[in-house]
Amino acid sequence: MQVGFLGGGNMAKAIIKGLISSGVAHEDITVAEIDANARKSLTEMRVENSKNVDILEGADVVVLAVKPQDLKQALNHVFFKNKTPLIISIAAGIRVETLRRWIGSHARIARVMPNLPALIGAGVSGVYAGSEVFRSDRLITDKIMGAVGECYWVEEESLLDTVTALSGSGPAYVFYFIEKLESIGVELGLDKKVSHDLTVNTFLGALKLVLESDDTPALLREKVTSKGGTTESALSVFSQENVAKIFKKALVAAEHRAKEMGKANDN
Repeated sequence: MQVGFLGGGNMAKAIIKGLISSGVAHEDITVAEIDANARKSLTEMRVENSKNVDILEGADVVVLAVKPQDLKQALNHVFFKNKTPLIISIAAGIRVETLRRWIGSHARIARVMPNLPALIGAGVSGVYAGSEVFRSDRLITDKIMGAVGECYWVEEESLLDTVTALSGSGPAYVFYFIEKLESIGVELGLDKKVSHDLTVNTFLGALKLVLESDDTPALLREKVTSKGGTTESALSVFSQENVAKIFKKALVAAEHRAKEMGKANDN
């Protein structure tokens, strides 16, 4: 299977590294990339690359990995003469029907919303494809995106907006919580490095416990919360300030913005 990439930025390189680690041969990967520095990095990875999109001709799969605002122009130069490859788009906010108008109505397209931890092989992606995409195409998509993390399929494309709000933007929420807990620890007297390490390792430990425990997060929270104790005092503030409502408002805002971006690109 020949895999081509339109764009050779950080996410594309992360996927390529994952594919190579999973056993895909270097010579089965090609990349069209206009930036000379990015091409140099790809050459160091022993991956064939060119600024000319003709390098993608003959690919069984083409991953669209350029910035959303540059995608339409980039696709103006792409013509698949001898075969119709599976298209996997990781361009945020570009809907399948829009991609079909740019590529051709015959295109088999899977749309993917990855997140930042994919750069270290720990990502999570939401995936959507229409009925024209074969079961074999779905398996190929799982293999390619599985090279950088876990994949979860949704049955309606609109749900990718929800995925975007939850897991696409989600790492930023976690970084925000870590940032604030760490800074408050310093304000309360802790050394900066100690506060940082305590915060990060608290998240690591809690997440590991969620993954390995049969208990739900709610039950684990209850186990930490002793009546009249410190955790209960903190959580009561969350309740008084209606933090759950703020969380929901934030995610709804992100989802709404994802829908707006999708509509803006529908031309």
